[in-house]
Amino acid sequence: MAKQQVEPNKLIAANIKRARTERGLSQIEFAKMIGVGCDTLNHYETAHVPVTEEALSDIAMKLDESVDWFLEDKPSVVSVNGLF
Repeated sequence: MAKQQVEPNKLIAANIKRARTERGLSQIEFAKMIGVGCDTLNHYETAHVPVTEEALSDIAMKLDESVDWFLEDKPSVVSVNGLF
């Protein structure tokens, strides 16, 4: 069975949120780190607004990841009975 392709904006959005939450950062904390409002970060993380190359570069730098990391499709972590 072929793997379904994810739209690039949705992939980037999901990976921004994943990287932020894996580091224990709230949207408020991370928005301040990257110099945007919470609404803007929320729009990035929900793919309502595409992330510019400049913004993605800044996000990658602040989260100590490569820009390419945000373009990779990562498997979801499935929770079983609330445990990972």
